[in-house]
Amino acid sequence: MKVHIKDMKRIALSILMVCTLLAVSCVDYEKQIEDLQGQIDKMNSNITDLETITSSLGALRNLLVIGQAGDPIMSAKQSAKGYDFEFKTNGVVNVINQTAGISVGYEDGDFFWTLDGEPLTNASGAKAVITVAPEFRINDGKIEMSTDGKKSWIPIAASSKNLVEKVEENASYITVTFLGNTVVEFPKEKLLAVMLSGDGSTMATTGKATVEFYIDGKTDEYTVTPLLADGWSAQTAWENAVKGSVDFTAPAPSADATARLFFCDGIGHMVTTDINFADLKVDEAFPVMYPAWDAYNVPAAGGTVEVSLYTNQESYDVAIEGGEGWLERASTKAVREDKVSFTAVANTDVEMRCAKVTFTSGVYVQTVYIWQDGVSVPSGENLSASGTANCYIVSKAGEYWFDATVMGCGDSGILPSVAAPNEDFPTSSVLEAEPEKTTVVWDSGDVITDVKMTDGKISFTATGNEGNALIAVKNSRDLVIWSWHIWCTDVPAERTHTNPDMLQFTTLDRNLGATSANPEDGEATYGLYYQWGRKDPFEAATCVERMPRNSAHSVAFAIRYPERPYNQDGNTEGNWYKSLNIYLWGNPDYGKNRYLKDLKKSIYDPCPVGYMVPPANTFMIFEDESRTQFTETGLVVRGEYGQTSYYPFAGRLYEYQTTAGSELVLWHSCVARYGVNGVETAGGAQTLVSKDSRAMYWYQGDIRSRVIPVRCVKQVTE
Repeated sequence: MKVHIKDMKRIALSILMVCTLLAVSCVDYEKQIEDLQGQIDKMNSNITDLETITSSLGALRNLLVIGQAGDPIMSAKQSAKGYDFEFKTNGVVNVINQTAGISVGYEDGDFFWTLDGEPLTNASGAKAVITVAPEFRINDGKIEMSTDGKKSWIPIAASSKNLVEKVEENASYITVTFLGNTVVEFPKEKLLAVMLSGDGSTMATTGKATVEFYIDGKTDEYTVTPLLADGWSAQTAWENAVKGSVDFTAPAPSADATARLFFCDGIGHMVTTDINFADLKVDEAFPVMYPAWDAYNVPAAGGTVEVSLYTNQESYDVAIEGGEGWLERASTKAVREDKVSFTAVANTDVEMRCAKVTFTSGVYVQTVYIWQDGVSVPSGENLSASGTANCYIVSKAGEYWFDATVMGCGDSGILPSVAAPNEDFPTSSVLEAEPEKTTVVWDSGDVITDVKMTDGKISFTATGNEGNALIAVKNSRDLVIWSWHIWCTDVPAERTHTNPDMLQFTTLDRNLGATSANPEDGEATYGLYYQWGRKDPFEAATCVERMPRNSAHSVAFAIRYPERPYNQDGNTEGNWYKSLNIYLWGNPDYGKNRYLKDLKKSIYDPCPVGYMVPPANTFMIFEDESRTQFTETGLVVRGEYGQTSYYPFAGRLYEYQTTAGSELVLWHSCVARYGVNGVETAGGAQTLVSKDSRAMYWYQGDIRSRVIPVRCVKQVTE
């Protein structure tokens, strides 16, 4: 730090004295003194602000360094000026909330300084890591900061935003959200705990006895040491790093004794427990009731847990406390060793939950605890944070995840079907079966890696390559249950235009799946291709090569094989499957429904969160010659606010053919009547513009097995 606060104060006082002496000959002494006092007050204010900023940033740096070093946090308390964070070894760190917009970001394992949400850089252009303190100066009455060795200076001003936006606490962590939405978890101290089979104090023995143990603590380097009575021996066996058993051998079949077990974690924590051994025979006159374990665990996904109860009681009461809504008794198998089963539903919260189960027979009571894990949250950005969809946009390299328990946009997308009631639409948006595995159906160019599913969440790593990929989950029969499109491109911009009916629409600046909106990028602007009513996309070349001669049996059949395009077979009136459902993309009214607020996004809609397949009148603007311009590769449309949109001649695909380069074709969410095989039927509605003839049809029907691009429109809820 290069600013010397005390020197500045002395300089300011000297300036005042000199200026006062020079001003003796002036008339307005009071005015000059007042001006000089104002300058000094301003300088003192800047010095005070600078002291606050440097103190707060120093505390922030210490907080993050201590946290990374693994010192467990004990508490976080709000103070008059910010927060006091107490660590076990390093004590209290006082963080002041005023930092003039300076905060911290995190990427690739490193914390770095930010200003107003943007990363600050060092002399080499890399992000300025928090281990290096910024330098400050006061220049022309303003505070300036440098993170590149004083090569450049950035003016900073007071900010009304707090450095610490939110502090949350659970059993394992204190989570701090800093200005700029950087979230840091500080782990609490994890103490050593031991669970034993039996009631933890008395075990029946007939010369041999086994005590099982489970250790929970901070390390996986535990030791177990028994202290035994004369003539007794013990052997420890480990099932894994935290679970094992101790086999005790008595000198006589009915020997009574006490053993002490020492459990150590290698970092100074130790737990001791005494076990009393007695020859406890089952005597009907003497009540015996021992659970095999005093605690049981259930995974977050739910399931059944069996409590083994060693007892001679013919009946007993079972009471559950704290398990309302998620844990219930399933069954009891009553012999001398009872198996009492409990069923737990899935836990969708990240926090663990616990129920107390009490077994009572007369005055005799035993208690066990059933713990259920919380769902694990993958690292990286949650793509489904603002809602679920069949497509997610990824704009930069990194780790991502989304909720894979919901199909498409969820229950709101389950629409009625007058043509085939309850046949094509499920009754719930929850996946119909428990996924057994996750697979990448196709990837256009190594755009994603490390795809996996945990607790109903699919996570993956985006490589930074532009392109598209399709991820699916499969059941035990290796059939696809559902699939999701990952669209890797720079963030698409929104473009707004008003059609001749004075209705306004906001579309994305590119076709769904396109990696560019720049006309110079050619086929990169085409995007992916869709059959009307289907949610899964196709690449142009792949689709032309694989177009079969037959149609699908049903929508469900097409979902199982999302990589396959299906053709009309002569008996389906141009459809890609064997029945007709005009609700598949949520707009069955033959183009009559003109208002976005009246439309519902279907569960089969292929667009990302917040967008949907457009209605028929979206592209009426193409007929306005004053707003459209033909180019060699597409159509340029002038919208509102000086915006322009580019629509390429991406064409359509069918029966091993493509019209790419000669037509602009886009699907609509509704259907349109057209004639096929001499019969008028409902085809998929489309907008078509011919490059050569310049003919425009903003609403016409086409065979629903055609494979055509989609330009998504922003949803309107009111």
